[in-house]
Amino acid sequence: MKRFIYLLLTIVFLGCSSEGKLEKAQLVMQIEGMSCSHSCSPFIQKKLSLTEGVESAVVDFDTQSATIVINKKVVSEASIVDKIQSIAGGQYKVKSCKTTVIKNTETPKASLESKSDFDVSNPDVSSREFKLPNFFKILNIFLN
Repeated sequence: MKRFIYLLLTIVFLGCSSEGKLEKAQLVMQIEGMSCSHSCSPFIQKKLSLTEGVESAVVDFDTQSATIVINKKVVSEASIVDKIQSIAGGQYKVKSCKTTVIKNTETPKASLESKSDFDVSNPDVSSREFKLPNFFKILNIFLN
């Protein structure tokens, strides 16, 4: 019974330790077939963002390009190309794709907890810029 428990715990710990490592890649693709900036690029970007394994997607109409960060363990470059070319009945074509492997930038949990977005010692507003509102003026507006 003890051996079974040790075996089970070993399997769980080994499974959990490999979970944190991601194989990220950045894909920079040239896409042709986008005809307008207000619907084509946001539509492609939304479809890519909803794809499992895509961490971020930015589609730029002006440069006719897309920058996509993917988890290579979940999704492949070929499936992203197929996804783009299947949108809107095959209207969009991927002309080129440059892949860059992103090194594991895994951050320890302790450093995430200690980082704060708000720093009291360094305010964004200087004392010269800050003015209290005129409460009497506001009260007068509500009363009239």
